[in-house]
Amino acid sequence: AGGLPLVGRFERLQGANAFVGRWRLRCTDGPAGTLSLLRDGDVELRSEAGELLGTGVAPWTYRQREKGASTVLVRFSVDVSGGEWDVLYFTGAVDAEGGPGRRLEGSLSTGLGRRVGEFVAEPL
Repeated sequence: AGGLPLVGRFERLQGANAFVGRWRLRCTDGPAGTLSLLRDGDVELRSEAGELLGTGVAPWTYRQREKGASTVLVRFSVDVSGGEWDVLYFTGAVDAEGGPGRRLEGSLSTGLGRRVGEFVAEPL
């Protein structure tokens, strides 16, 4: 079994595969809803009802924390203009080996660099 490829949800996640997809986003002080980190670098945030709340102002970026580590560091932004916030910048980490229960967690700040709070996202 050691030489057989892993398939589907049991496949080991590497790099962008650790976070690309749909997430349920919650923030201590910020928007909540369904976060989509798309393969082409786009970012979308939708309300629970499906209404578009914001889109990315730049493609998401990521990097492995260190060689051999399973943690992937992720940065993305969401323009939620028209509400209490303008553009929010998210910086977080996800354990690529966390399986279906993995979480994307980190901090968010405004365009001026003022830290707004924390966020947690769980895969949908």
